[in-house]
Amino acid sequence: MSDQKPRPNLNTSKKYLEDVLGLLSDKKEIEDIKFEYLDDLLSSIGLSESVYDLYLEEEGLEKIKEIVDQSFERINNNEISDITKNLLSRLWDYLTEKDVLEKADLIFVFGGISKLAVLEAIKLKNDGWAPKILFSGKRASYANDVEITEAESYKILALENGVPEDDILIEKESINTPENIVKSATLLKDVGSLPETVIAVSLPYHMKRASLTMKSGFDWDFKLVRHPGQSAKYTKENYFKDKNGWSYIFFEYLKIYGARKMRHF
Repeated sequence: MSDQKPRPNLNTSKKYLEDVLGLLSDKKEIEDIKFEYLDDLLSSIGLSESVYDLYLEEEGLEKIKEIVDQSFERINNNEISDITKNLLSRLWDYLTEKDVLEKADLIFVFGGISKLAVLEAIKLKNDGWAPKILFSGKRASYANDVEITEAESYKILALENGVPEDDILIEKESINTPENIVKSATLLKDVGSLPETVIAVSLPYHMKRASLTMKSGFDWDFKLVRHPGQSAKYTKENYFKDKNGWSYIFFEYLKIYGARKMRHF
């Protein structure tokens, strides 16, 4: 596994956004997204400026970072109301929705997740929930100096935990969520195996965006079973007490907003 430490990241590089724009462009909207959940939380602590409007502005990222700082301080330096506590829980719950497990044709593991989540996916495989497991990921978009791809490191871990090599597929070129899906779809088509049911495993707060992207990017009929893996550090009860944890959740709503603006889902 890579020792690269994850960090909250909102990539606003023009080239990066242009590259991502064309991956899943011009898709029909899959479902309504609860963007208002973040606005409601910020409003409850006295911050009423729309971060989504700022996301579209040239210099908006710096202002967004200021709001992240302000909101973190207000949540943790004061006695917050029961309303705010409930809104914090709602922010987490919406991103981390899961389905009842059922037998599948494939367990799909997104890049950029914790070792705990990878081990959870491997356990699903070993417990017989699916005959094949696919690991996706070259590196996260913010990690430029990795020596081994994420997919390869996940495969090594799977082999060490008893998964037969013939049951493992790896996609080792993608650096973001849309690429995880697009490049993995190509791989599955190349090997002639389009799963009818897929168990998707990612970090809890990435599950909403991951599942929407998969529904949009896999262009065949399939059933998706969402299974958020365990975060190494964050839970619904503690994520907002840590600056990085709060930033992950905050930026995840903006990343979903950006993907919707790019018509990915």
